[in-house]
Amino acid sequence: MKPLLVIAVGRSGTTYLNAMLSRHPEIVAHTAYPLEFSPFLSALFPEDATLRGSTNSPQYFADEATPLLSTLVNADRLPIENIDPIYAMLAREKRPQYFLEKFHPRLDLNAVFSAKPNARFICLVRDPRDVLISARAFDQKRGFKGFRERDGDTNEEVVLKYKEVFDQLVSAQKSSNALIVHYERLIADTASCLRLICNYLEINSSLETIQGCLSKGLDIPDGHITSPKGANSIARWQDEMDVDLRGLYKKHLGDVIQHFGYD
Repeated sequence: MKPLLVIAVGRSGTTYLNAMLSRHPEIVAHTAYPLEFSPFLSALFPEDATLRGSTNSPQYFADEATPLLSTLVNADRLPIENIDPIYAMLAREKRPQYFLEKFHPRLDLNAVFSAKPNARFICLVRDPRDVLISARAFDQKRGFKGFRERDGDTNEEVVLKYKEVFDQLVSAQKSSNALIVHYERLIADTASCLRLICNYLEINSSLETIQGCLSKGLDIPDGHITSPKGANSIARWQDEMDVDLRGLYKKHLGDVIQHFGYD
């Protein structure tokens, strides 16, 4: 099996995309929310505590039929040889070409290509201004600041933190020759977006297969959605971002905004 790794900044869009891709008969992933199960990347980057902690989370081993899966994943140091058996177990009746994981742009692409030269990447991008608006809306709902913002941060300090990770995203996208998928297109025309991805991966892109990927909604826990409809999450910054913050984005992230076509 080949790795299919989705690079993004932010969680919700990636989880939404991965949930649909995981329903494709030629792609396998662990489908428990929030789809952070990443044994391949955990094996490559064993010192990354955040990555390993997500992979070892109890929700991925809640099924009584998966004690062997827990044994394969929770080794002291997860060997790369365990990856295919792990995904073969998850695949069940499928015969997948790809296993699917989320990839953070901070990670070293060279390690991925050294282990799996046939790895494929999707870069899911969203207007950087909407990323901040969405993060702040979520923080307001849960009652504390997270993501890249902390109490006492100035707007400029927050924007500079996002600049760092978006610069990593641009670098990872270029270095991996990743297919760029825009969050806005994914929300507005999901079927054509999935077809684009399937054609890129050279897997079945028939109408029946695409409909199968779309057939079931994502089971997202209460409180994890900050817009009543997906379309309302697009271009929120135009109504919710003040002039000063817009200026900071133009100053520090203007090149990123232009690179991904959000001029």
